[in-house]
Amino acid sequence: MNGDIPIESHFNKEQFFSDIENAKKRTLTDGSEEAYLRARGLRYVIEAPEGSDQESVGARVRDFLHRDFQVERLFEDLEGVPVPEELRQFYLIIYEGVMTEDLEQNPYEAAYELLLNTPFKSVEPDLAFSGDPISQWTNPSPQKQAMTDRAWALRNIRADKAWLIQPTNGLQDGEGISIAHLDTGWTDHVDLDQSNIDLNRAMDYIDQRGNAKDPMNYRGNKGHGTRTGSVIMSKGGVNSIIPPGTDQPGTITGVARKVTYVPVRCIRSVVIIFNSDVARAVYYATANGCDVISMSLGGRPMTALRLAIQDAVLKDLIVVCAAGNHVRFVVWPARYDETIALAASNVADQPWSGSSRGRKVDITAPGEDVWVAEPGVNGVGDKQGNGTSYATAHVAGVAGLWLSFNGKQKLRQTAINSRTIVQELFRSAIKRTARVPGGWNRRKFGAGIVNVEALLTQPLTLSPFSGYSKEDIDYIGSLLNEEDPEAGTRLLDRLLIRDQYVWKDLEPVFGHELANILFESPELIDRLKQMSIETSEQIDISAARDLLEERMSETFKAALGW
Repeated sequence: MNGDIPIESHFNKEQFFSDIENAKKRTLTDGSEEAYLRARGLRYVIEAPEGSDQESVGARVRDFLHRDFQVERLFEDLEGVPVPEELRQFYLIIYEGVMTEDLEQNPYEAAYELLLNTPFKSVEPDLAFSGDPISQWTNPSPQKQAMTDRAWALRNIRADKAWLIQPTNGLQDGEGISIAHLDTGWTDHVDLDQSNIDLNRAMDYIDQRGNAKDPMNYRGNKGHGTRTGSVIMSKGGVNSIIPPGTDQPGTITGVARKVTYVPVRCIRSVVIIFNSDVARAVYYATANGCDVISMSLGGRPMTALRLAIQDAVLKDLIVVCAAGNHVRFVVWPARYDETIALAASNVADQPWSGSSRGRKVDITAPGEDVWVAEPGVNGVGDKQGNGTSYATAHVAGVAGLWLSFNGKQKLRQTAINSRTIVQELFRSAIKRTARVPGGWNRRKFGAGIVNVEALLTQPLTLSPFSGYSKEDIDYIGSLLNEEDPEAGTRLLDRLLIRDQYVWKDLEPVFGHELANILFESPELIDRLKQMSIETSEQIDISAARDLLEERMSETFKAALGW
């Protein structure tokens, strides 16, 4: 907690107890989404000071919040792989049977109560994301329904030509590379070849089962992991007969047909996501020797998730993430500098209309009207789908091809010689070799469209890497003005601050709450974006404050003097 800023807790413990007791009286229907969310519980992620243990963290939580909170380490030691120090002090506290919707007060009030009365470094509500900014299933556009070439996306990124290039010292088709696929799990399907699936390393953070199989028993884009997985690694080929398309065994061919596929089930569906589960999955992939992490998911920010991603990329994993759908701005974790953020395009090399966009996007790949495996009773079938999920799956496969083709050891040594990391070598290479269609907007959709053929023939060079820090992102200022993040931050100063402080004084404490408010209110972001580029005389500060105030915790408002 920043001791220079006078902050008083507005947590109402009596109301908190009452809300919990009322929640426990609810009668639920087994199998319902509400039953699932209540089983997951009211959740907070705590970063404790060095030297803390589970018992001492639990004692403080029970003293200041409620005696029945369960406490567990967020990251567990795996066999022979101890948790790194920067992740060891994160804990997850859970009250089963309670949802944030049960609380009369803002869930951040309890977080600030702990921050003010304990030595904890950070306390963040693990809020369930119940929207769908990544993979909202939409039917193909009517004019594309007749498009029968199931290999169009592979041809678009030149994967078919890249497969023919002979490596000097490496391998082809992603052989020898493990891709951790953080999603809803997998299903039996001819286009999700089990010979590629490593069930010994599969993990399920939702139902705590070993094989990460998707139960398909939920609402909202069932089988998302099968769809995206087929784009990454389904076997087969492409042909040029009339009509052109893919070869057997199924109807879908993936980008990296010989990769080892490691399914990590960390989301129930793309409409219900807890960041604590995703953070655990990222660490699991890192500790279990994976080479690529593919995240066709997204939502809110969380400190522990970002640090787990930092740990991954600094250990030379490549982490690719979907930029988001239908919200215009880039969501987390794609918004973090450590990830490679993907926007989506179509067969005409135009950005998909639903793709998120902005300077945080690194590059674009096919994501509109993409042919993917369609989960079903018989384990066959396909369908066209839209979303940055599929752009991400394509580039995860591309990363597998690139690592296999060049050889992991060679790439790691090149990175060391260049004073960088493998992730930055890859980012630099895919951006440098991208195809740039006429009229392409680099500021919104990155360097261009991925070109695997050019990527595999590109020399490995890069300027030195400067490193990452969890304090280095002006993520809210850039949300409001990507062209000039400082202008966005200046707007926050005018909008929020009434005395001698500036927003950057308050951001360490209240930054995540404000980010969540904006994340849940795209229309508010659009309003504030416009304000950040207007002159001071045109800004209606009072109206903008009213929009924010109704969503803020009492503690946040009091710190601002509102």
